[in-house]
Amino acid sequence: DREVWVVNHISDSVSVVDLDLLNVTRTFRTDDEPADVIFTNPPWGKHSTRKYGKPIPMPYGQPVDVAERFFVKTLTDVREGGRVVGVMPTTILKSPKFLRWLGETHTLRAIITNPPHSYDSRGTTVDSVLLVVDKGKVPDAQEPIRGTAASFGELARLVEPLAGRGSHARPRGI
Repeated sequence: DREVWVVNHISDSVSVVDLDLLNVTRTFRTDDEPADVIFTNPPWGKHSTRKYGKPIPMPYGQPVDVAERFFVKTLTDVREGGRVVGVMPTTILKSPKFLRWLGETHTLRAIITNPPHSYDSRGTTVDSVLLVVDKGKVPDAQEPIRGTAASFGELARLVEPLAGRGSHARPRGI
C-alpha cells in the first residue's frame, strides 16, 4: 500500500498520507479514546534539568532520563493490552528501577540497541534503544527480545517476531 495513517494525538484526528505525493490526502476526527498502539520518540536528557517542567512522581522512583517520564505517561494513553514502541536513549539501560517496574507491571516485548551511528547523518552522535512494551501483564508472554543490532538489516531481523503472527506479536483480540 502507498499510504500511511498518522494519529494526531493532540487534535484527536487521523491524517492519511500518500507516500508517492508525500502529502496529506484526508484527515478525519476520532473520539478521545485510548490508543491501540503508540509510537514515540520522546525528548531525551537528564531528568534533573527541569526543562520539561517540575518532576512528577514516578511509580518506580527517580528517573535517570526525562524520556522515561514521557514513556510512563504514554503508557497511560494506550488501552490495556495496547502497545507502546519507543525510540529511547541508551541511558535506560542504566535505569534498573525503570526496567524492573516495566517488567513487573507490564509486558516487556523488546529492548534492542539500534545500530551504532544511526543518527550521524542527522548531526548527532547519540545511540538509541528500541523499547517495546504491551500495557499490563500478558499471560504466558515470551521472554523479551534483547539484542544489539550491528546494522539495519540485523535490526529488521530482531524485530520480525514483533509483527504479524510472530512470537512477540500483540495477542489477537486485544
